[in-house]
Amino acid sequence: MRKNGVGGASSKSIRITIVDVIIIITAAVFIAMLIHYTFARDNSGDGYIIQYVVKVAGVRDELSDRITVGDAVYNMEDSLPMGTVTAFSREASTDEKGRTIPGMMDLYVTIEANARPYGVGSAVSGHMIYAEGWLELRTSKFYFGGVCIDVSR
Repeated sequence: MRKNGVGGASSKSIRITIVDVIIIITAAVFIAMLIHYTFARDNSGDGYIIQYVVKVAGVRDELSDRITVGDAVYNMEDSLPMGTVTAFSREASTDEKGRTIPGMMDLYVTIEANARPYGVGSAVSGHMIYAEGWLELRTSKFYFGGVCIDVSR
């Protein structure tokens, strides 16, 4: 038998409900996004201009005219600016044996952007830009993923 509440379980216990968990997760996501957007901005004066070319392989011919020179380009994941389209070309897609694939085009999108040094390469809005790197980008009319085939300063 207990005397004066000694030795027994406390009557005050902490209970966490699903609503509490949702609030904690929402707050954590908000804080992470705030930190990401704060540090991803390119506000420093040590930047420079780069041009990079993205090859978008296997686009249906009727969609290949949705990119135009002057379009603003954004990162698909977080909508941060990735530059402006300065040149655009297309050619017929080919298979691994070099045969033309009917109705399919490969797009070559040249983008100019403000960059900062990052390791041995460059970063645009906190995203690393390097040759042979995969990029998922968008304009106001077109979402595309492609390989960066050239980066120049």
